[in-house]
Amino acid sequence: MAYKEQADRLPPASMALAAAVQAHLGRASRFVDGKARNWSLFFFFRILSKAQLSAKLRQVATAINAQAAAGVEPANPDDKGSPQAPAQLFLDWLKVLVEARSDDFWNTLRAECGKAGIPLPAEVGDDEDAYELLFRALDDFSTRSFAGLPASFTGPIKAAVARAAYVTLSDANNFNAFVAKFGDTAAAAGRKALSGGLVGAFAYELLRQFAPAQSGSKDGVVRPAVLRSEAVEKGLKQDRDSVEKQWDPVPINFAFTFPGLTALQLSQPTLASFPEAFKQGMAARADRLGDIGASAPENWEGVLGLDCVHGYFTGGYLVDGDDLPVSKDFRRKLRDDVCAFNDSNGSDGWGDTLRTILAALCLPLGLEILHIELGEDPYDVDKEGSVVRLPYRTEHFGFRDGISQPFVDMSLADPLPGGGTPGRNRTWTPVAHGEIYLSEPDEDGNAHNLPMHPLLREGSTFLVFRKLEQDVARFRAYLASQRPGDREAQDRLAAQFVGRWPNGTPLAVAPQAPRELGADPDGLLNDFRYAADDPEGRRCPLGSHIRRTNPRDIGGTNDVRRHRILRRGMAYGGSLLPMDSPGDGGKRGLLFIAANARLDLQFEVIQADWINRGEILGQAGVVRVVASCQCQ
Repeated sequence: MAYKEQADRLPPASMALAAAVQAHLGRASRFVDGKARNWSLFFFFRILSKAQLSAKLRQVATAINAQAAAGVEPANPDDKGSPQAPAQLFLDWLKVLVEARSDDFWNTLRAECGKAGIPLPAEVGDDEDAYELLFRALDDFSTRSFAGLPASFTGPIKAAVARAAYVTLSDANNFNAFVAKFGDTAAAAGRKALSGGLVGAFAYELLRQFAPAQSGSKDGVVRPAVLRSEAVEKGLKQDRDSVEKQWDPVPINFAFTFPGLTALQLSQPTLASFPEAFKQGMAARADRLGDIGASAPENWEGVLGLDCVHGYFTGGYLVDGDDLPVSKDFRRKLRDDVCAFNDSNGSDGWGDTLRTILAALCLPLGLEILHIELGEDPYDVDKEGSVVRLPYRTEHFGFRDGISQPFVDMSLADPLPGGGTPGRNRTWTPVAHGEIYLSEPDEDGNAHNLPMHPLLREGSTFLVFRKLEQDVARFRAYLASQRPGDREAQDRLAAQFVGRWPNGTPLAVAPQAPRELGADPDGLLNDFRYAADDPEGRRCPLGSHIRRTNPRDIGGTNDVRRHRILRRGMAYGGSLLPMDSPGDGGKRGLLFIAANARLDLQFEVIQADWINRGEILGQAGVVRVVASCQCQ
């Protein structure tokens, strides 16, 4: 899939694959109970090459049986392609995600293990002992029963566990019996997995990804692959929830960085055809974006922004259904494990142990997890210590989030007021598909030509991922210093920074006090303009966050319509900080994710020109009001 002249000879399967990988961006994904996703894991990975995978498997073989491994002749990595080519297991895992087909994966795994000297059973059948052993081992790892493991990833690999994993996961009956041990319903299984911290949550996520391929159809209903397009999602039978009793089929998202596409060995002409902003990466464009000082790339966490990151995929599933709440302790345990994984220099060595275990789980996939982020909608905690969902998505400063999105007409719903481009007679026009997706015409009717290969444009987009830290206690302290002793005045000042009241009511509509939004708030939340309704900023300040990030009709339609982005971010940090708290030491903020077809024309214009500069589209305003969070 490398050269433009090959486009006419592409097999139909490749076109279908490309179309299917357009994941849920046009519409936010929902758990199996129909509720919006309220937590998500982001796994940043590195693709292993054939040579790297071969070397690591030999190490595993030596750990299992050093004498037997010593008698195995080293495989010739040049037998099938370059040793630096991506591991075939990684490519076959992608087929599992997209096509719900695992035959190639298991065939390749058997072949790779055979070359490395790792014994696998020639035949697999029902084996209760195997899946019981694997379940106990997973429980042990989740509860730190093996916390003294050495840092080497080969430590936890023992012959019995390795055999049990293969026998359990490669056989449909064993697989289904193993999954059933997590719980009788998707919610119960999710809670059981979450109770195991990062090990339990990640292992169950991998099971969930393999489940459609390993379990097959049931009662005539085809279980969808976890990486699927909007078109596939719309075509699924509505009665699928009647068979998805044991796991949540919520889709995942998957994205590659430019170094990741390089690791996949796309041709040099194809790689060279990507836009410069994508090829350079965010760290290299820090000056343009205003990522300086404390927000400079050298201060970003872990490997974020480095070329060793080849991409990320998401995970997460229903955990709070069945009218049973989730304990805050489960959420905190997962959060603590993620921090320990990212900072493996912890005093108790648990971070190294987590990296050891996840390395073992990921090795058969041909990848290595380098960094993890946990997104969580902020929540309250009741007297029993259970997590309580808020009535709407909220960020940590206490404001309703995810309100104003560009409406891209994908036949998913009727246009919402304020969601598109301002038209005549106070109407709104949907944003052209090509402002988000590379395979569609943009607002000017032009087709995208970069990257040069059409398969890489089919249903694709460019994603922006930024971690924005919010100092909630300091923000509240500043409000109190400016409006001492008057909470109502402090709330009004905060609303002027943002441009909305905490419940989402825009100041352009209600400058004095928030309004009750009712059962259908969309019109009140977004059906307003600035040039027409508040040209001098007497209601909504010129420097407010929402006025800068989406100027609507300021400067005329042509100044705004080419600079829209589709946001799919999520907060991080757990529960809301109580209003009377001076701070609890925990970090809170936003995992900002945005989809756009032109990084330089869309995201970078909003961030660098509209947010960071003192003047926007001819209107003076205060620079960097709310967007001054630390970035990475």
